[in-house]
Amino acid sequence: MYNTYWIRFVYGGATFQQAVQNTITLFECARRAGVERIVHISVTRATLDSALPYYRDKAQQEQALIDSGISYAIVRPTLVFGEGDILVNNMAWLLRRFPVFPIFGSGAYRLQPVYVGDLAALAVASGQENRPMAVDAVGVEAFTFEAFIRLLASRIRPGVKLLHLPPAVGIALGWVVGLGVKDVILTRAELQGLMEERLTSDQEPNGTTRFSEWLEVSHPALGRSYASELGRHFYWKAKEETPPAHHASMGSHT
Repeated sequence: MYNTYWIRFVYGGATFQQAVQNTITLFECARRAGVERIVHISVTRATLDSALPYYRDKAQQEQALIDSGISYAIVRPTLVFGEGDILVNNMAWLLRRFPVFPIFGSGAYRLQPVYVGDLAALAVASGQENRPMAVDAVGVEAFTFEAFIRLLASRIRPGVKLLHLPPAVGIALGWVVGLGVKDVILTRAELQGLMEERLTSDQEPNGTTRFSEWLEVSHPALGRSYASELGRHFYWKAKEETPPAHHASMGSHT
């Protein structure tokens, strides 16, 4: 069984602890059904002592799988990119529509994007193993956040102005844009996780697809339409509610 279940942030009555309990129930049902191995998609740098609920409760998810008694593989991706993703697509969407793009703080913090096809291949290979294992899914290229945005801008909208802003100001601007599209653009905790370099790994890269090369091919279509997190995962809420001003945690890339 391949498990990708999680929530990106607290919203509409869905909480991280609820998601953890749902996962425990799911693993127990799998055990009773005779599932022999579970490949679980987690996130890099998930730890039980994290101050960020997204990463702390992801680690609780992992521990629940370890404690289930089922043979397992835990695959921890960094920032996932590819056709149909939300985060990178919406960065490109913002670049196409606004004259200025924010760089939060120094922009010197790093990320290592991994291609969704490489993540899938690693997950399939992990499913064919017999031993308990945990592995990060790591792209071959590493960028500072500013370098990542500059590369994206160079293909999407050359010449767009990049403006360094305090993180709180950037979050406020994201909330205003979120009101316009009736979605959650970015949460404080997501930004904190990014600035803490949680979307990186100490393991050797195991992806083969370079973001820069993928962008060369994909940039004409990237960001042409907005990808709604609420529309995709909270269908009934997205049409009825305005996103709240504050959210609990970091964006999921799965």
